[in-house]
Amino acid sequence: MNVVEPILFQAKYQPEAPALCAQGIDVVSYARLAAQMNNIAHRAAAHGLRRGDIVALSTDDALLHAAVILGLTQAGMVPVSVGMHRPPAGLKLDAVLESADYPFAPDAKHWPLDHSWIMGGGAPFGIVPDGAAASDAICRIVLTSGTTGDPKAVALTHRMVMARNARFDYVVGNRYPRCSRLYMHMGLSAALGYQFLTHMLARGGTLFFRGADVENTLRGFEIFRIEAMLATPTTLVQLLAMCDRNPSIDVHVDTIISGGSLLPLPLLERVRPRLCAQLITGYGSTETAISATAPAHRIAHIAGAAGYVTPGIGIEIVDELDRPVPPGGEGIVRIASEFAVDRYIDDPVETAQVFRNGWFYPGDLGALTKDDLLIISGRQNDVLNAGGGKLAAEKVEAALLSFPGIHEAAAWMATSEHGVEEVWAAVAGRGRIEAEALRDHCRPHLPAVFVPAHIVVLETLPVTAMGKVDRPRLKQMLAGVGGAGGFVNRTPAGRGAAS
Repeated sequence: MNVVEPILFQAKYQPEAPALCAQGIDVVSYARLAAQMNNIAHRAAAHGLRRGDIVALSTDDALLHAAVILGLTQAGMVPVSVGMHRPPAGLKLDAVLESADYPFAPDAKHWPLDHSWIMGGGAPFGIVPDGAAASDAICRIVLTSGTTGDPKAVALTHRMVMARNARFDYVVGNRYPRCSRLYMHMGLSAALGYQFLTHMLARGGTLFFRGADVENTLRGFEIFRIEAMLATPTTLVQLLAMCDRNPSIDVHVDTIISGGSLLPLPLLERVRPRLCAQLITGYGSTETAISATAPAHRIAHIAGAAGYVTPGIGIEIVDELDRPVPPGGEGIVRIASEFAVDRYIDDPVETAQVFRNGWFYPGDLGALTKDDLLIISGRQNDVLNAGGGKLAAEKVEAALLSFPGIHEAAAWMATSEHGVEEVWAAVAGRGRIEAEALRDHCRPHLPAVFVPAHIVVLETLPVTAMGKVDRPRLKQMLAGVGGAGGFVNRTPAGRGAAS
């Protein structure tokens, strides 16, 4: 089955029902969405694009972004959302549709992307390919940071997307399947954002995006009685800040699904009374799909708990020689998935490193309990090495996040002006944060050499589309920052990939 077939069916079954909405901007019915998809398909074909061509999308307009993804898929082309990020070296783009100048991929054809793409008579285009012929065709390419932080490209087939979507009936609890109105607080360039786009529209539900402004966004929850939300811990922090500035607007949903990174206990304790009591935390990757989930409040007391291993997924903890370790023992996480890809596009070196013997190695360190609860203790590439000792960056970040008022934290190694490797940290939070008070707070929790020597306070930390801290970008932003006392007060940070 082609992933757009159920969506076009909804356009016949309930043409006037709302499919996409951004409060204060537009409400798009299923009939209008089908017409927009047809117009996009015709426009792409008129430009000479053909089935199988890879088309990069660079836009901040969520409604337009969603329609173009689906319209290109309907025409058999393969969309990949790139934001303003450089594509992986091995990904050959045939065309770029851009809302602003995209400075990369000079060999591809570039066309401006605006609302003229969705205008027209909406004459039917058809579905290419359709039915069984579509199952093993590539329908979407998603960019991921892989295990090294460098961008990698993953190809998803129609069959794979449909199989991953079917799992939402049982891997995120029994309440989400009854929800039909979902607020997307995650970018469509993320694999999970794309999954929920195709899943909710195939079911005939409504997807909501950020409105014309903060008030419109929050009012949308009241007006449309939004039932569920897809978010990351970082975007939940952003939403809480919006709610704090607008306390008179009631924002409350039945279920929140949080992915991208672990959900810290202090954030959970803020979200549950203000936004939603039922938070589902998930662990997974673009490569393997959702691999572990749990109601967040059930595992919040266990440091590093990511969730219980989901059906169709096998997780093992192994040592450096790939020998399984006993239950509860810490080691390298590897995943076998019925829903996984087995390679990166045109990247045989990285493919050989992380896809081995039917397993995917995500680069995480962790443990697995006897009842299959996955505990994540750190990243292989984020291990801090200071004074001859080693410690996962996540342990430093956990100590920082336990300080009142801090809701984002990142730690890494940097070279001092004297050439000594030392721990740096960046944090974001409420109120004024004093560096020495923060260091005093960390000392009982960390070996002395891992207490951050320099602390930078930002308004927000830069993140990837999946809501994970964009460490390469953060290090680039702060190159050369430091000085006596190791403290820099709030400076703004850019955001992650476009929605």
